[in-house]
Formats: sequence, C-alpha cells, structure tokens
Amino acid sequence: MAEIGQVPGGGLPWGGIVKIDTPFTDRVTAGLLAQQADRRKYQQETTLKADELMNRELANVRSIDMDKVVDSYGNWKNISMQMLNPRVQADPKKYNQLQIQKNAALGQTMALINQSAQLNNQAKELVAERKTKPNLYNDDFGDRLSALNTTPLDQVRTHSKYGDLTNPDTFRYQGSQTNFADLEGKAAGKFSPIAGAEKKEKLDDIQTRVTPTEFGSSPLQFFENMRGQFAQHIPGRDASAAWEAVPEQQRAAVEQQFAAISPEKWLAMTGQPKPQIIAPTDPNNPAENFAAYRAKLYAINAVPRAGTPKMETSQQAKMAVQFDHQMAMEALKEGNREKLGALRHQWRQMDASQKDQAMNGVVQSMLDQAKEHPRKYTMADGKVMQQYEIPASTILKKEFAVPDDKGKPIPVDGFRLSDDGRTVTPIFYEAGQKADTRAVNADLSKPMTIGEFKARAAKAMFGVKESAKETGQSNSGGAGTKAGASGITWE
Repeated sequence: MAEIGQVPGGGLPWGGIVKIDTPFTDRVTAGLLAQQADRRKYQQETTLKADELMNRELANVRSIDMDKVVDSYGNWKNISMQMLNPRVQADPKKYNQLQIQKNAALGQTMALINQSAQLNNQAKELVAERKTKPNLYNDDFGDRLSALNTTPLDQVRTHSKYGDLTNPDTFRYQGSQTNFADLEGKAAGKFSPIAGAEKKEKLDDIQTRVTPTEFGSSPLQFFENMRGQFAQHIPGRDASAAWEAVPEQQRAAVEQQFAAISPEKWLAMTGQPKPQIIAPTDPNNPAENFAAYRAKLYAINAVPRAGTPKMETSQQAKMAVQFDHQMAMEALKEGNREKLGALRHQWRQMDASQKDQAMNGVVQSMLDQAKEHPRKYTMADGKVMQQYEIPASTILKKEFAVPDDKGKPIPVDGFRLSDDGRTVTPIFYEAGQKADTRAVNADLSKPMTIGEFKARAAKAMFGVKESAKETGQSNSGGAGTKAGASGITWE
C-alpha cells in the first residue's frame, strides 16, 4: 500500500503493471518543442531589431506623418506579438497567416516612412537651392513649404491650393510674363551697313564695286538695350529667374564660344576686329547677368549679311578716261600749243597711272589712224616689209629731232609703226633725194618701243619730264627716255 504523498505506481500508467517505450514520438515532440523555442527566439530577435530600425527611421519622418506611421508600426508589432503565442506557434496554418499579415504591415510601414522621408529631404533640398538661387522660386515659397510640411501623405499630391506638392516645380517661379523673344528682337535692331566692314572689288582703273556688310546692333548695344528693358520690374524679375535656371555647364560653354569669335566676324559686326567686352556692372545682379548672357549668344549666333553692291567711280581715273584724245590729236596735227595748254591743267592733276592711261588713248588713236594706211617699204637689203605711216606733226618732229655735226637739229621726216605693232621708228631720209625714192638714213632711224614713243610724245605735248620703262632695250638713244622694267614712270 502506497504511503501518503506517494504517487501510486510511481506515476506510471497502470501503476507500473504495463510499461511501453515511445522513442520516435518523444523525438518528434522534442523537435517540435525545439522548433517552437527557436521560432520564439527568432521572433523576439526580429522584433527587437525592428524596434531599433524603426527608432532610426522615425527620425526622418515628418511630424505630420508620425501618427500614421506609428499606427502602422503598432499594427506590425501587434501581429509580431501574436506570433509569439505558443498556441499560434503550434498551429502552422495560423502562424503562416499571421506571417503574411506581418510582412504586409511591415511593408506598409516602411513605405510610409520612405515617402515621408523623401518629402522631408525634398524640403531640405528646396531650401538649400533657394538660398543660392532665390529668384528661381516663387515669392510665396515659405507658404508653399509650410503647406508641404503640414499636409499628410494622402493629401500631399492634391493640395487644395497648390496642387501636387511632391513636384519641385510647384515651388519654382512659374509666373513669367515676359516675351524675351520680343525684347531681343528690339535689342537686335535692324540690319544696316557697318562702316569699315565693306568689301571692295576693283573692276578697273575707274570703277570699284563696294559691297556693304550689314548687321544689326553690335553685341554691346544689344546688351545695353536688354539691360535697360530689364530695369522694369516684371522683365527684371523674369530675367533673374531665367538666369538662375541656366545650368553652370551651359554658361561656361557660352563663355567659351564667345571668346572664340573670330576677328573677321567682329569686323563684320562692329567695324573693328577687336572683341567687345560684355560684362554686367554688378556681377551679383542676376538680371544683368542674363542680359550679358543673351548678348553673348546673340554675338555667337547672329550672322552678318551682304548688302546691295554699289559702284564707286574714281574721279581722277574718270578724268583720265575722259581726257579729250581727239582734241590732243588735233592739237598735235595742227601744232596748236593753245589747245594743248587747255589740256595741260587736267593733265597735271593726274597721277602716273592716269597719265599713262591718257597717253595710251592718245597714242592708240595715232596708231589706229596709221593702220588705216598700210604701205610697202623696201629695206636696204631688198626685203619688202609692210609698215604704217603715223601722222607726223611739227610738235612731234621737233621733239624727235637729232643734232647734226654742227649741233643743228635734224627734224624727223615721219614715223612708222611696225607691222607687228610693237615698235615706232622715227624716219630720217638721206638728204638730196626725191621724196618718192629717198632712202632711209639707217644710222639715225632707230626703232623704239611704244612706251618710249608715248613718253616722248607726252613731253612734246605737255612739256613735262617722263621716262619710259618698257621691257626690252631701246635702239633710239633719244633724249628723255630710258629702258627698264615694264610701265611708264611720269616724272
């Protein structure tokens, strides 16, 4: 018989009459208990970690969102506590359901935290940028920022007054009332010729084609005009906002392109090859900076154009062309010094080139008349050549006379133009022979170039000193001429 306080049968079934071993069941039970203990430990650890994480993340949450985030977090924590219940842990189905709810609650909580933190960071970034670029933002920036910080997450995109507060543009200046294209059109002005930039093309000795280069306002004038227009309140406010909206990289690129404008383009824009200095008087004034920026873009992009060509006439050259060749020819033919005197004043106003051109006309008239009367001449060697008789005047005969042994001048009997038109020969006949059969004195009759003949003729007509410089050597040896480089030098 068992004593008082002793469990009958030693606590064994049936009083120890029957004893059964259950090793597999015992192991399963022990495994489940171990899993339950591990799960409980894991849940406790994750809950603690979540608490630490939440404490850190909540520091970034806006105060207006804190209640909603805390409620969501409380829901997650409540589910986590339910999962620590032994009955729940012993029920896999119930446990999995709560696990799904817990993950969803955590996801919702983190989403709320992230959204609130992003808005918090956005507000900080807006404040920081506004410090450096105040004109980029609306004048009521403070009111809008306050609305952002006091509007719950579920209403922040549909604010009754400001609309979507998650959009940074909601805070920026959007009220531009200025048509900058119109202002720049006025500043650019109208195309007009730029003094000193015209292109000249000499067509001949008399006329030059002058093509003006046309451009509008110079870049500096453009800048001054824009700066004056920005002095008004609204354009100035809009210009300040526009300047602060230009990226630094773009500003630097414009500066580089402006510095690279060629002297040729500066000449076309301003009449001077040197660049103009475009700089604001106050470097801290955004409106002035924007005016300078637009002026530099204007200089970079604007293209000068060619105007309507005009013809310029050299009056001196024209005077030379209008030189009365016929009058000069008649004066020579008649030996009329008075007629030549009337031309002398005009002659002396000409430069060397113009005199040469005038004498070209006189001599050419003489040669043209000579070619109307070709004649055959028999040379001393019996060779027959065609030459042209140039009308000889007393004035020319006197100029081309040569002295005899006693110093008495021997007048020229005539002048002949060679068949190839390259030389003129003063003709001296042998004395004492008939006119039709007279032989030419070869010692005195020496050919000269057209240039030498022209220079001697001018001396005879106008009483000036000239020197002929033609290619080739002179055989005349006549006074007042000398051979050399091409061209006529009038002294």
